[in-house]
Amino acid sequence: MRILVSVKTIHAAYLSAYHGGGGELSADRDGLGEYEMFWLTFHDPLYSIVSLQTYDQGHYVCADFNRGGLLVADRRECGPWEQFILHQAAFRSYTLQAYNGMYACAEDGDGKTVVANRVRPQQFEHFTIAAVV
Repeated sequence: MRILVSVKTIHAAYLSAYHGGGGELSADRDGLGEYEMFWLTFHDPLYSIVSLQTYDQGHYVCADFNRGGLLVADRRECGPWEQFILHQAAFRSYTLQAYNGMYACAEDGDGKTVVANRVRPQQFEHFTIAAVV
């Protein structure tokens, strides 16, 4: 199953794949456009293993462990590095745990850098995920 979603930081900044993918993700957008929409695909019957694919379906989001866990949208195939464990943390709040066990984080809650390098989720590792209709 897959749905079209937006992902926001704790400070309500949208995650964005600039130009629809091909590079790093950012978390600094105020508005919702095509670059801020992702296809969320569930890969298991418990709906806990997910992948994010850009709106144009051209690129998968990856935690690139060769670059310190930097989140990029530049992969054409979905493998283990492109999958995350989705944990519900609170009402409409989720964490994304990468293949290496590290949690995704928007640096300072909203900023240019999105990485999966946190050992445990705290404030900046929480995201809201909403269906786009």
